[in-house]
Amino acid sequence: MNKKRIEYCRQLVNNCPKRDSPLKIREALECAVALNPESEVAYSSLANVYEMEGNTDKAKQVVEDCLRLANPKSCASSYYLGTINYKEGNYDQALRFLQNCLDIDPNDGDALGAMALCYANMGEKEKEKEINFEIIKSPGVSNRVLCQAYCNLGIMHAGEDAEMMYYENSLKADPDSLPTMHNLGGAYARRNEWDKAIIIFQRVVKDLVKNDEE
Repeated sequence: MNKKRIEYCRQLVNNCPKRDSPLKIREALECAVALNPESEVAYSSLANVYEMEGNTDKAKQVVEDCLRLANPKSCASSYYLGTINYKEGNYDQALRFLQNCLDIDPNDGDALGAMALCYANMGEKEKEKEINFEIIKSPGVSNRVLCQAYCNLGIMHAGEDAEMMYYENSLKADPDSLPTMHNLGGAYARRNEWDKAIIIFQRVVKDLVKNDEE
């Protein structure tokens, strides 16, 4: 792998973004890919530049090239294509690329979280639940992903004793999670525990909400 990391390509990737204009950065990354297409070092950064320019199709092409030319098991490129396809509603395609990440690292929390969202949008509740259970038992998963997984499990177990436990664990991962607090307040209200519900919603309105939409 190191033999593919030609020094002038590394310099283009590492140094140009620190000092040059957006146009020069894109040109430098394009140059790095053209000089050494078998190295994946520049692909993700170049795709990010294209996306920031609003050229999503070009960004997708770049990461597809990475999988085709440089590394068919590139987690960065696979995750990018997974999330892009998720945003576009192509859930089956998204799952295929996300599985590529999990083939490399079965405990990839971000890939697992995105996969759970795909199943949720496909209406496959049991699959979604299964993935959320995978998330909470996987080591090294970020608090952001853990919080979302526990919150989703709470929603799936609405009315059951386990519901409150899942919300509590979600808040341990992120004490300021707006979705979790909102659902926890609703759970107290459904149980006629009005004082607890009011305390939760008061905290949401006073401390957590930052704009009118929230």
